[in-house]
Amino acid sequence: METEFRESRGKLLRHLQDLQSRYSQHCFGSKELVMRNRRKLEEIKNEIEQNAVFAERLEIGLERIKKTDLHRGLMIRRIMEMTSSIQKQDQEIRKVIHENLGVQRELKWLTQTLHRTFNIIEETLFKTVFT
Repeated sequence: METEFRESRGKLLRHLQDLQSRYSQHCFGSKELVMRNRRKLEEIKNEIEQNAVFAERLEIGLERIKKTDLHRGLMIRRIMEMTSSIQKQDQEIRKVIHENLGVQRELKWLTQTLHRTFNIIEETLFKTVFT
């Protein structure tokens, strides 16, 4: 009986040791899994923080772009106003040049008429003086 007791006790102790080793392996595996998950969690937290900083930078850049777009729009509008003003001035200058050409033609015509009149007067004066 004692031998049976020792044998069954030995079997039970081996079984207990086997269960304890399985449990410790399971616990070690679980602890390792927990540690791995914690590392992943820390990595994800760091990545989230980096993305938040990056998002803030992008928002600041977007605000700058919006501000420059506003200035750009104002500048474009101002340039369009200037070009239309220049075109109007160019039209006015062309009108003045056209009017000047008309006045020059009229002046030339009048001077030619005046010269012809003077020529006729001179001819009649010379005729009367020499006759």
